[in-house]
Amino acid sequence: MTEISVVVPVFQNRESLHPLIKRITDVLDMMDINAGYELIFVDDGSTDKSYSALRELSNLFVCTFKIVQLSRNFGQVPAISAGLAHASGKAVVVISADLQDPPELIPLMFDEWLHGKDIVIAHRISRRDPLIAQITSKIAYRIARKKYPTMPRGGFDFLLLSARATEAYLKMKGKNRFFQGDIMYLGFKIAFVPYKRSSRDTGKSQWTFSKRMKYFQDLLVTSSNFFPKVATLIGGIITTFSSSFLIVTVLLRLSGRHEIFSIQLNPGLTLLVLLLGFGILLLGQIGEYLWRIYEELIDRPAYLIDQIFEKASNESSGIPGDPLS
Repeated sequence: MTEISVVVPVFQNRESLHPLIKRITDVLDMMDINAGYELIFVDDGSTDKSYSALRELSNLFVCTFKIVQLSRNFGQVPAISAGLAHASGKAVVVISADLQDPPELIPLMFDEWLHGKDIVIAHRISRRDPLIAQITSKIAYRIARKKYPTMPRGGFDFLLLSARATEAYLKMKGKNRFFQGDIMYLGFKIAFVPYKRSSRDTGKSQWTFSKRMKYFQDLLVTSSNFFPKVATLIGGIITTFSSSFLIVTVLLRLSGRHEIFSIQLNPGLTLLVLLLGFGILLLGQIGEYLWRIYEELIDRPAYLIDQIFEKASNESSGIPGDPLS
């Protein structure tokens, strides 16, 4: 086993790869690492020639390089899982490719691991992201903290796992996973390292609104049974209201009064329609649970690998040229 594996999910990050690798290798080269280190990049279906750039960059740095190219874009969490599955390090670092998380924290995280921690989370105490991203993130992690009270308020993407924590994570099943929740679920010895997240200097964020909403749904489904409970409550309210309405109608008809059908009761009928509409909305949310159950039943793999490139630290990839040309 190597001492440290660094896993980097890559999607449309061609411009940031060279400075990222330089910063990571500069940090790791200065550390006292007995068994060496390896860099593992998972190209998650990039269309900006990130894979070819990585192949060329592997020739510029003297370290073990692994490039796992997925057959298409499967998403950040499957890409991380693919990287963890190919890591051989006693300690495995996961870091984003956009240069917003500082590789310079790796020595501190590694030191926590040396002192017996299985999980070391570098968590954001501030972030220079767009306002909408900050708001949605705050809401999402507040919900997540209901199930995982020790979850950092600002969330996290940058972390270190011991070999046994990595193995335990890879044993967990599921196609629509909430990565941060899965990490907190492991329950091993954990340490937290705070930092201020930098703004993005290169490229454009690929974390689109639709991806945010999909991940938010995954968070809700895996971290909370709020919607089934609300659906049950609303169903009980609608049933009670409808039953009462029926009883009143029958009693008025038996007494010979027909005011129940007059225009005066329209507000009540409007309220009933609103309740039914809200019930349908909740039914749609429950459908999200059922869809995820269906995806588990058909048991498709979370990701598929197209090809793997490996270069040992004493080898040359044989691909000259400017990696950003």
